[in-house]
Amino acid sequence: MTHGQSHDPLAPCTGPRAARPLPAGRLLSCVAALLLGGGTAAAQQPAAQSGSSSAAGLLAAFESKLVEVIQRVEPSVVAISRAPAPRQPQAASPADEARLRSQFQPGELQALQQLDRGFPGVDPLGRFRGEAEEQAARVTGAGVVIDASGLILTQYLVVKPGDRHFVTTTAGDELPAEIVGADPRSGLAVLRARTDKLQPLKFGQAEDLRKGNLVIAVGNPFAIESDGQPSVSYGMVSNLAQKAPGGENLNDTERGDEYRTTLHHLGTLIQTDAKLGWNASGGALVNLQGELIGLITSVASIAGHEQPAGYAIPINKVMRRVIEDLCAGREVEYGLLGIGFEPDHLVAVGSGIQGVVVNHVYEGSAADRAGLRKTDVVVAIDGEDLDGSDELQLVVGGLAPGVETPLAYLRDGRRNNTTVRLDKIYVPGEKVVTSPRPAWQGMHVDYATAVDTTLLAQASSQGHIDRDGCVAVVEVDEGSVSWRQGIRPGMFISHVSGQRVSNPEEFREAVQQAGDSVRLRFTPGNTPQNAKPVERPAIP
Repeated sequence: MTHGQSHDPLAPCTGPRAARPLPAGRLLSCVAALLLGGGTAAAQQPAAQSGSSSAAGLLAAFESKLVEVIQRVEPSVVAISRAPAPRQPQAASPADEARLRSQFQPGELQALQQLDRGFPGVDPLGRFRGEAEEQAARVTGAGVVIDASGLILTQYLVVKPGDRHFVTTTAGDELPAEIVGADPRSGLAVLRARTDKLQPLKFGQAEDLRKGNLVIAVGNPFAIESDGQPSVSYGMVSNLAQKAPGGENLNDTERGDEYRTTLHHLGTLIQTDAKLGWNASGGALVNLQGELIGLITSVASIAGHEQPAGYAIPINKVMRRVIEDLCAGREVEYGLLGIGFEPDHLVAVGSGIQGVVVNHVYEGSAADRAGLRKTDVVVAIDGEDLDGSDELQLVVGGLAPGVETPLAYLRDGRRNNTTVRLDKIYVPGEKVVTSPRPAWQGMHVDYATAVDTTLLAQASSQGHIDRDGCVAVVEVDEGSVSWRQGIRPGMFISHVSGQRVSNPEEFREAVQQAGDSVRLRFTPGNTPQNAKPVERPAIP
């Protein structure tokens, strides 16, 4: 070192070579180098030795904390496997049965019957009929126990409706499980294993995370299934509110040639430098208190970011609402404003203010009722200033239908404030709802906007949607009273016995108040040809 130069003990970790965020492990190594004597000569004097000892003690305490949290979290992470449900064998015709039996020599059938003796119900010829054998389950991901009753949170793609599901614990127990709820828009699902021996994790608050917070990832379902040992890594939060790439499949639901159909494609994901090289989908991302703050995803590296980056769905206010509904078996519902806009059409309006330009207001929508017009610029909603259309969709989608929220918009350069009551957006993809709302006389109704977008556009253009309020018939049980009266999905109802109905709750209240005879008024051009008052059967 030349005279006049200063020596930086963190030089290998700072300066031009450290423009990118440091992995937490390297960061701690640098801190240890500084604290444990890798500094100036003065730091190596006897007077500084006590400080080095204290630093060593701090690192030992940190290491002990990591070990304690990991040991506490590991039993709450399980492996999930699934297999197709066995197909029901089809009965063979008498001719096929005779043809099959004719292929055996005398005595062979008797030998087969002897072989299968002791297995009641086993057909000795079943193996020769081409009946499918029960397939073995294969590991598809991990899950996190979130309730002592056996509820397990995982990614949507880890489960599949109709398949048989199993969870394997770190104790080596394999338990059958069933889907309680699955939601394609959040990319989340909840399973239930019938046991009271599982240890749940407490939810943290991902909305409190900041860049630099240390986190621990626990997963690897293959290791859990094989030897009961999850893989673990730790690192820091390196970014927040990241967008999944449009081609990233998180729910098997395409839109055009992309999978951009989840909230996470709009910008929700936690990015961490914790190593997630193993198949960690559905694993736990926890803070240093051992609280669940994220569910690890299979998202590939996002363009412009480091290859080793890993991503997790945040356990924030919105996702906690989603998880609550999934645990109850309810359909997860998302808000809708009801405007059209160009996804990347932003506008700067004086002083750097940005917003979303409205190019269409759907008749009868929440935006229509709130008085929005074409060319208005929405600049804030629910107290959040908007940077673009993705953020608008994310904020609105994070709220439930029926919620009233403040909205600010610019018109002719002047800021206006109003309150909007949100409608419900139609969510494409396969849902699992085990506790649906009860039907009335075989008819299921929902918000008028909660129908396929093509049907909604057609109904709106034909004047079938009453701008003052109506509900949509989304399903009718075949053979029910409503079915026999000619009511079909895609019809819209504006009144029940003279009372206006604008959402499913108002519809249910109106039919209850109407007594034994209920009159339904359908919107113009939308009435069943043989429509009659739908009579409520007398209650004995």
